[in-house]
Amino acid sequence: MMDWIKYPDLDYPAQLPKGYKSLVGRMIFVEEKRDGSNIAIWFDDYNEDVVISSRRQKIAHPKLQEQVKATEDYWKIRKFVIENPNTIVYAESIPKGYTPTKIEPPHDKPELVVFDILILGGFLNPIDLSSICRKY
Repeated sequence: MMDWIKYPDLDYPAQLPKGYKSLVGRMIFVEEKRDGSNIAIWFDDYNEDVVISSRRQKIAHPKLQEQVKATEDYWKIRKFVIENPNTIVYAESIPKGYTPTKIEPPHDKPELVVFDILILGGFLNPIDLSSICRKY
C-alpha cells in the first residue's frame, strides 16, 4: 500500500556536507528544467481511486486537478498507477499559454512532464523512467 510522499527538497551541491566533493565518483544525470506546478499522481488503496497531489498538499486544489486532467498524458499516467498501485508519478503541470523555460513560446495546450517515479523501495533510474514513459 502506497500513500502520498511529498517530493523531496533537493539541496544545491554547494550546500552538501562536503560541497561539490560529495559528487566526485558518482553518476550524475542532468535533466532539462521545466517550470510549472509540481504534482504527484498516485493510487489511494483506501479510497480505491487515483489522487492528484500538489507540491505541498495531499489533495491538489480543484483548479490544478482540472488543469492536470485536461492533458492527454494524465489518462496514460492514471492507467499506469492503477496497474502499478505502489508507485507515485511526479510531474510538472504546465498550463496552456505558459512558457516553462522562458525561452520557448507559450504552449497552445496544457502539458504534463514526468520527471520521476517512486516505486516502493526507491526512485527509478533514468533509463527505467524513460522506458516506462515511452511505454505509456
